[in-house]
Amino acid sequence: MKQAVLGNNKSYQILDWDTDLFGFTVAKVIPEKILLKSLKENIATMKKKNISLVYWASDPNDFESQEAAKRLGGILVCEKIIFEIDFSKHLNKSIPRTNEISEYLFDSPNVELEDLAIQSGHYSRFKVDPAFPDELFKKLYKTWIMRSTNKMIAKNVFVYEVGKRIVGMVTVGGGIEFGEIGLVSVAEEMRGKGIGKALIRFAQSWFISEGYRKAQVATQAQNIAACRLYENCGFRKKKTENIYHFWIGNL
Repeated sequence: MKQAVLGNNKSYQILDWDTDLFGFTVAKVIPEKILLKSLKENIATMKKKNISLVYWASDPNDFESQEAAKRLGGILVCEKIIFEIDFSKHLNKSIPRTNEISEYLFDSPNVELEDLAIQSGHYSRFKVDPAFPDELFKKLYKTWIMRSTNKMIAKNVFVYEVGKRIVGMVTVGGGIEFGEIGLVSVAEEMRGKGIGKALIRFAQSWFISEGYRKAQVATQAQNIAACRLYENCGFRKKKTENIYHFWIGNL
């Protein structure tokens, strides 16, 4: 997501993309560790600037940070896990492909893809947060898949089809150092059939063909099925973050 406008003390940042999408001002706290006094001062400053929602990706192992978040009304909405795979250690270059998976060739999603994108966010912090409007949660994921199919935030979208119906999808992208999986989703009634694993393996094959040595994917600890899927496909935990939401107008 696009980010801009640092706070005066450079300890928080206004997020332009989120602000434009949701229709209220959104910011994030930058340091992973912060003392109660500093966090309190930051929240007070952001409240004066009419910031409505603040994200904080905090160090789960730092006791003082976790206590500060709880004391100041933060909602623990997600234990985020970042998984990584090193292809030189876990995979060779002959990952099998399947005829059911193909590149999505249109620059906008159809209804099936939009539904899958929304399903992919079932454990997301925007769905879990009871204060976050459901219509904005859906808008976020519809925008995410739109910006993936038109290649603004993804390099490719692969779909799994049964007959002429799309029942699974994965979006892939990346930078210079590593590839990245964005959205992954399988239609609820089609789960348990190996479709998710086939999509992840296909994505890994694409990363290798593109010359990536490593790839990453993020999910929530609460999403046990996704965590198991990534680990079964060779990914290993790289980092964990506790994500808090602060609704400043309610504090």
